[in-house]
Amino acid sequence: MNILVTTVCNRRCPYCFAASRVSNAPENAEQGHESSFISSENFARALAFASKHEQIMGILGGEPSLHPNFSSLIEQTWVAGFCAKVFTNGVWSEQTLDEVGKLPDRTPSNLRLVVNTNHPDITSESERIAQQRLFSMLPEHCCLSFNIHSLSQDLGFLVDIIMGHGLMREIRLGIAAPLAEHASEFIPLSEYPKVAPLIMALAERCDAHNIRIGFDCGFTLCMFTPEQLGLLYSWGADFKASCGPAVDVGVDLTAWACFPLATLSKSVSIDEFRDSLELGRYFEEYFDALYSTGALSECIGCKHLKRKRCSGGCAAHTYRRYA
Repeated sequence: MNILVTTVCNRRCPYCFAASRVSNAPENAEQGHESSFISSENFARALAFASKHEQIMGILGGEPSLHPNFSSLIEQTWVAGFCAKVFTNGVWSEQTLDEVGKLPDRTPSNLRLVVNTNHPDITSESERIAQQRLFSMLPEHCCLSFNIHSLSQDLGFLVDIIMGHGLMREIRLGIAAPLAEHASEFIPLSEYPKVAPLIMALAERCDAHNIRIGFDCGFTLCMFTPEQLGLLYSWGADFKASCGPAVDVGVDLTAWACFPLATLSKSVSIDEFRDSLELGRYFEEYFDALYSTGALSECIGCKHLKRKRCSGGCAAHTYRRYA
């Protein structure tokens, strides 16, 4: 489960998958209103809701570090017994970086920063400097994340950043998913096989530097050849081709299955469910047709889809095809 702690963001990525929920994204994040940030009380309620079945708590935005009590939320997560897994763009103020750096109980096992890193071609100098400041102060906590949204971007720069700053030797690799009912930049499923060579080149270089690649949801088995899949396995990549509810909880404690399906998720509150497990099962049943159909014509009769080894791409692709 993930908790959205703010709807404010200080970056505008062309492929943003959270656009339907990050409604207050001013150029100057200080313009955010109180309703843009989760209260300590609501945050505590969300943590308690997940306490029976979760060990790691995802903390999302917007950009979570913009919350005025960001470091306190991290401590609150620890007190509740969770590891804090923060999904961030790494563009932190010096004050925020100093506050988190001084947390007395901070360890690599209880604070994980998944830093969404854009290609240098679309990264401003100020963003680059801010990320480097974070990498220099908290390298043992930082895991790079990258969302593929172009067929022309070499991904080798990720290895250079990891090796240059001594970061965690792990990359979370995503592929930009469409929003079910909003416009965003993404790669059509028909183009996925063209993405495979980019991933293979990165994976081979990662293997040489003992860097593990973890795949987020939305990939497909058929975008790779059997030989490529075998190489990914031998190189230690954690490949998966699944799609299902991530379960995100907003600042007002309403919940949705995931950002791409946020506008389709029936407006529900965590108060309507016993715990996070029951909420996840609710979304599994609610979107079962999308999770089990697949978005490609090749998915019809596919043994991998039937065996649930592949979901046929992000469910938002399926919705956009059949809606």
